[in-house]
Amino acid sequence: MEQRDHYDAVGYGGWSIDLHPADGVYSSHDGCRQFHSKGTYTIPYRSLYSRSLDNLFLTGRLISASHVAFGSARVMCTCGLLGEVVGRAAALCQTLQLNAPQLAEGKHIGKLQQHLQHTGCYIPRQFLQDPARGAQVTASSEMQLTTLAANGQWMALEERMALLLPVKAGESLPEMRFTLRSATAQPLKISLLGSQKVANYCADMLLDERALTVEQAGEYRVAFDWRSDADRYLFIVFESNSSVEIALTSLELPGVMTVFNSQNARVAKHPRQIVDGDFGAEEFDFWVPRRRPHQVMPAVHFATPLRCYDGAKSAQRPPAPGTAD
Repeated sequence: MEQRDHYDAVGYGGWSIDLHPADGVYSSHDGCRQFHSKGTYTIPYRSLYSRSLDNLFLTGRLISASHVAFGSARVMCTCGLLGEVVGRAAALCQTLQLNAPQLAEGKHIGKLQQHLQHTGCYIPRQFLQDPARGAQVTASSEMQLTTLAANGQWMALEERMALLLPVKAGESLPEMRFTLRSATAQPLKISLLGSQKVANYCADMLLDERALTVEQAGEYRVAFDWRSDADRYLFIVFESNSSVEIALTSLELPGVMTVFNSQNARVAKHPRQIVDGDFGAEEFDFWVPRRRPHQVMPAVHFATPLRCYDGAKSAQRPPAPGTAD
């Protein structure tokens, strides 16, 4: 729940804390209780080896965890990830002539973390020291997002919908124009939301909001008075009003998507986490993407280009003298 970052983080989980009653089908309680976090959490290397045998690794459903933590870490994707971590840790121990606990020491654990990331493993809030391995990357051009053109399709705002857009530190979202319509004059609130932790995507912080009156079909301007403190994603949230329709686009771009304040019936009973006891869980809305072919994207025009794909960000430091390119 606290999303603690361990010094020896080597993996991560994101499933809810999914607890089942010990009495099973004979229990008077629900078949399971689920407590969701606002984002991913890290799993420490120290939970992946035996406390009493220094050459024995444990992985998958055998890791060292409390019953409650196991309620999240036991799922297949997390178990599979930890299997790869343990395999690479064992190989590194052999190469460096270390046992499992010795690799956990501060002077060694960074070697495993960097090795995992070089081979494609993601560790939240950790970064490769040299992602391009000494290469210099340049771009001859850069796409700047100006318009997601309407395709003639419309969708009624029957549930809360949000457009996720990236913004850079020190910048604001440009003025946006959305195409809306309604048979009668209708109020529509559009909010700018963000996450208290930059790495989360739960929209738990209201940054700004605007109120519109939608009637005849046309472009409606939305401009927010807020400047970002970090590189982050923002939610442009359209409140539900089934009498208002928004124009859609057919264009799909990486890093830009639409989510809905709804629920996945397989893992949640409400579109919001409801707290009914002192468990350390927080109340917040669930924002869920739709799977293709049901995913949609609103048409929008930006007054100034949105630079989502900055080529300059790719530049990396050159290799140290005497090393191979």
